[in-house]
Amino acid sequence: MSTFQSLTSGEHFVPATFVAGLFVFIILYRFILPKPLAGIPYNREATRTPFGDLFSLLPELTATGDFTTWIRRQLITHETPIFQVFFLFPFWKPAVVVSDAREVEDILLRRTPKDFDRSHVMRSLLYGVAPEHHVMLTTHDEWKAHRRLLHDLMSPAFLRGIPTESAYQTFSDLVQLWEIKTAMADGLPFSAKEDVHHAALDVIMKFLFGETALQPAIDAKLSHLKGMSGILTDKKSPSGDEEAVSVTPHPARFPETQIDHRIVTTMELCDVLEEFWKTPFRRLKWWWLKATRLRKPMAEKKRFLLEQLGLSMLRMQGRSAEDSSWVRTAVDYMVSKERKFASKERREPDYTSQVMLDEIFGFIVAGHDTTSTTLMWSIKLLAEYPQAQAKLRESLQNAFPQARLESRLPTNAEIQESTNIPYLDAVIEELLRCSPTLPINLRDTVRDTVILGHHIPKGTMVFLHQAAHGIVMPPFPIDESRRSEASRNSKGQGKSKEWSVDDISMFKPERWLKDGKFDAQAGPNLAFSTGIRGCYGRKLAYLEMRTCLILVISRFILEPCPEDLASFDAADGITHKPKKCYVRLRRAY
Repeated sequence: MSTFQSLTSGEHFVPATFVAGLFVFIILYRFILPKPLAGIPYNREATRTPFGDLFSLLPELTATGDFTTWIRRQLITHETPIFQVFFLFPFWKPAVVVSDAREVEDILLRRTPKDFDRSHVMRSLLYGVAPEHHVMLTTHDEWKAHRRLLHDLMSPAFLRGIPTESAYQTFSDLVQLWEIKTAMADGLPFSAKEDVHHAALDVIMKFLFGETALQPAIDAKLSHLKGMSGILTDKKSPSGDEEAVSVTPHPARFPETQIDHRIVTTMELCDVLEEFWKTPFRRLKWWWLKATRLRKPMAEKKRFLLEQLGLSMLRMQGRSAEDSSWVRTAVDYMVSKERKFASKERREPDYTSQVMLDEIFGFIVAGHDTTSTTLMWSIKLLAEYPQAQAKLRESLQNAFPQARLESRLPTNAEIQESTNIPYLDAVIEELLRCSPTLPINLRDTVRDTVILGHHIPKGTMVFLHQAAHGIVMPPFPIDESRRSEASRNSKGQGKSKEWSVDDISMFKPERWLKDGKFDAQAGPNLAFSTGIRGCYGRKLAYLEMRTCLILVISRFILEPCPEDLASFDAADGITHKPKKCYVRLRRAY
């Protein structure tokens, strides 16, 4: 009998099949195990399972929702500015994390889009609500065409109009709202998180659609609380600890306010986006949600945007292409731009295209969430550092002496005229440096390249740590020969400045001042990213932060909150948000 006949005979067939199956299983299992990139540190145990670092990461996400802190711990564990992770799915390439201010700046400023471009993961996040938004696109002609629609919205001429007026009115209303809440709270802290979030959203809505498109959320809250008296409080401490009630003042709680349903719809869609950064099959989930729970909100969002575009088109009717006197809002500007582009390209204008709808809604999402998160961190930091807060208030009182003399807030005109307040500029820049609003920037390599001397193949996802070592933490020592030629040249020409490691972890606005003057280039800060894909709305964000700080700090002293309310714990979503943002306010005058 032949060997084959012997193995396939009844008595040997089952064992032979088992052995063959086991052999195939072992080969397949080894095949799907993570394949590390040569020379880059990684967690050894992650290469022994097809799921890589996922089992290490999942408990962190489940318990805290804080992916960023997990990344920071890995950097400390490996004692390196670069390491690789395997936490997505079998067959996926390892991802690389980079945490070095100079290297991250070099990649964003000089090597995008030549070596690096928008990550496919980022492109999938907005897929369900704004698939044609420019943030979804790689840096090619289509991306440039989309950006043309927004080209001058951040120009000083445009920002001096509705954006400036909207920011002032919104934050003035916020101050009034907090005056009422402070009186009702009678010394107790209260949550500022929703108020700040709504204020930033109000500014963006007015910026895009004008003052009358919908009732601002802060205005609705203010109207609701005016004339009320008394206070409602939670019976338990925020932690639910009954014993804590006796030693920790529980926060004041105020009646809920009904706000414009279109704002509610926007926030509902943003809440869904918060979930998607940790969702594996994003497009499949978007399809399911749009067919079920999001059907009504998506329809309402589209109806509102089409309505606003229609009103803008009516305002344009009968005007020549050269006449821009009717343009007041950002949507007006985009409609005007589309008409000019269509004429130049000899086509019919499409004012209600998917591109127009998505660029508008994408502006809402990106514009309000990042600013509101930064303002939350700013409030917490200024309460944590009372000396810097007091110095800022003194600088503002000196800048607006008439307002201080009359015990009132500075007017919008006074704020616009007082462009030189060095300590205010320093505080804003330091708040941006220390606020981990967007600590991670995702890129994909578009060709084989090198990072800090390590070969990185095409198609590798790279996590650029923008709250990096060298910005808020001491940098790791790196041999200059491992850096790119452009980075070395920049250092040699004195363009790449560094912070002193002695106080890099401290909140210290004075680091931005030189001989009493503000120096925006005093050291590295990647709060808005940099380079061709840097944050488009940074000028609007600066305007909002400046207006908010002037009004809030002029009116209130931010007193420390109880320890359990002052926590700096955070969770990741669209941004890296503080879990708690409470204020305990006292009138400054």
